[in-house]
Formats: sequence, structure tokens, C-alpha cells
Amino acid sequence: MKNICFLALISLIVSSCGLITYCHETPRTIKKSLKQTEFTPVTVAELKNIVFTDSDAYKVTIFYSPCCGACVHAMDAYYLRFTKANPNASFYFILLDTGDLNAKSNIVKESGINVGKHYVIRDTTEMFSATNYDKLSNIVNHFNTSKKEMKKISIPVSMILNENNQMKINMNDSTNYYEPYDIRKSKHYNINKLTF
Repeated sequence: MKNICFLALISLIVSSCGLITYCHETPRTIKKSLKQTEFTPVTVAELKNIVFTDSDAYKVTIFYSPCCGACVHAMDAYYLRFTKANPNASFYFILLDTGDLNAKSNIVKESGINVGKHYVIRDTTEMFSATNYDKLSNIVNHFNTSKKEMKKISIPVSMILNENNQMKINMNDSTNYYEPYDIRKSKHYNINKLTF
């Protein structure tokens, strides 16, 4: 009995400190995301239409999750600098899921990024549903106008498209798959120096 009480007490202390978060998308987190006016719910087809009809020379879409520690780090360390270095590009911040929205309302704004449009994927198509393991790869390939298929894509991921909606892609040496160009690996933050 003492062991059970001790484990319950430790669990309560750790969870009250915010060290344990439940990061799965639930009907409750979906409902909460729909109440937050900063996130516009879109299907993948609607999002592609929005981005592809944008006439700016460069369009940057960044997919992230509020549960992703790497996403929080990327917002602070890379994406903030990238948005400041490219004021003429359009930025789209795409919330891939709504898990843990209770803990973090908007990690983009919390990082000091005050540009761009904010969307949340709400798509029940089997290819893009929350239960599909390859959801993000399917989304990226839906935007990709080249014949190079991309696999094993994980968040955070950024896609840079030029005025012709051509995506900047490169080969990932560790997986031997094509992937969108990762701005976190960039030696510079000026989008004009990229070749497509």
C-alpha cells in the first residue's frame, strides 16, 4: 500500500511541475483549437490552394506541433532569424496537430515571431488524417511539383517555394530520401541566396 501511495504522490508532483504532458490529439484539444481564432482550420487541399495562389516570390511553410521540443527550439533558434532576414517572403505556420494546446497556446508568438499566417490541419481524408503514420510525408508530397517522392518526413519541417511553386529539396544523407530543404541547416538566412 505504501508503494502505491508513494508512486501516486511522485506522479502528482511530476505532473504538477509540467514535466509530463499528454501530447495526443483528442476531441477536447481539437475543440480548443477551433476556439482559438489565431488558428484557421484548413484541409490540405485548401492550404495548398492558399499557398500556391500567393504571388510573393518566396513562400515558406513551417509545420510544427505544440508537443514537439525540437519545434520550440527551432522557433527560437532558427525560424525567428529566418523571418527577420526575409521580410518580403510569405510565412505560413501550420499546426500539424492540437496535442498539448493547454500548455502552449502558440509557440510561434511565444518565440517572438510576429509575421505570417497560422493554420491548423483539419482533414479527414485518409491520406492526411491524424491517424495516418505518413501524414506529414503525404502533405509534403502533395505540395511537391517535382517527380521526386519524399519519405520519412518528421516535424519540424519547413518548405520553401519560389514564385513558380517549385520546392527547394535536397537529399538526406542518412536516409537516402529526398526531403524539403531544412532552413535549420542553412549557413545563411537570406532566401535570395538559395537556388531551386
